[in-house]
Amino acid sequence: MRIHRIVLLSIFFIASVRLVQAEGLPAPPSQMEATGFAVEIICPGKAPLYFPVPGEIEIHPDPIPPWTLFTAWGISLRAQPEQPGVLVRIVAATGELRQFRQEPIALYLLQENQSTVVPAAARVGRTPFQIRIVKVRPFALDPPVVINLTQSIELLSVTPMKTTFPSYKTTLRNLSAKNVVVVRMPILKGSSTHMIWMKGWDKGSPLMRPGETCEIVTSNWLRGSLDEPNGRMTEEGLEPVNLSRMVIATAIFDDGAYEGSSAGVADFKAGAASALIQIRRILAVLEESSYMTEYCTAYDLDTLSPRITSLDENVEPFLIRDMLDRYPISPVVPRRIEDVMRDIIRSNLYHRKKDALEQIGRIKGRASSSDPEALGQAFRKFKEGIKRWGEALARVLRDE
Repeated sequence: MRIHRIVLLSIFFIASVRLVQAEGLPAPPSQMEATGFAVEIICPGKAPLYFPVPGEIEIHPDPIPPWTLFTAWGISLRAQPEQPGVLVRIVAATGELRQFRQEPIALYLLQENQSTVVPAAARVGRTPFQIRIVKVRPFALDPPVVINLTQSIELLSVTPMKTTFPSYKTTLRNLSAKNVVVVRMPILKGSSTHMIWMKGWDKGSPLMRPGETCEIVTSNWLRGSLDEPNGRMTEEGLEPVNLSRMVIATAIFDDGAYEGSSAGVADFKAGAASALIQIRRILAVLEESSYMTEYCTAYDLDTLSPRITSLDENVEPFLIRDMLDRYPISPVVPRRIEDVMRDIIRSNLYHRKKDALEQIGRIKGRASSSDPEALGQAFRKFKEGIKRWGEALARVLRDE
């Protein structure tokens, strides 16, 4: 059984608030710990947003014109208990693909009911916002209604969890004779809909084989800003909004077929087709270095990396047109559909290459403690994994 959770320096001082020098983000805190505290975020012109302690969220405050390459497309907040209060780390994400970077911009230690404005957001082109630590009042857990639009995905259970915000462990089973690679589950909270994709298709491994189960933890809070609050303040503390409905909307199988809603299927296949383009290029490079599967040295790996790095990431207009003809992806207002497809292709061309280079780097890290035959075995395993991943992508696209 696999568990899939869906769950992102300017120094400023304010009276009774301790601001510490910002650090890089540590490992994510456990979102399942129930502390009874939450972080309130108030962005100008938006409804209050709440996330639990410990926890992490990505927000999108309105930008300060003009928008530039240095404007943060997202600001992540991560909160964890720390005596004598709650430590809140704030990190801005800027750039994309090769230019992507995360910049720590502030670190606050706040106690219950303490608040502060985060002026450092203005340094990355976003409007400053306010944060506050609030107490969460006890709440009733009424499992949400689950609507199933598929035939092959069985809902086994929806179990409430003992967490700071309403959350549930949902268990699904694959009733079909085929491997399931993706399940799409829209979640309704109030009148806002959030999308969860359960993608177990890591390097060609399915989410669920025939008869297998998987679990997903769904919660009141998700990454991203909301147009309505996900809780309301009372005299006793914050009362979180419960989840009202979940939909098992789409199941995609490893042969390219799907059940349920067609929404998002073209987007998924466009991403798979884009990834396959780059994986085939990577495989061609690896085939030219097939001798390394038997005898490999650090020098061999050093000569291989630049060849992978040089693989093209540019997206030609003819490729965009061809992909749109085959995969009519969902529009994203107010963006042009061509720009959305370009981003899908570019992202997959970049990340598949980045994955390969990282794996080569890990193999190279063993060079000082491994003989050439052992390195060759590691390289062979890497090459076989890339080949299996390409075969899996080809299978899911073969009905096109």
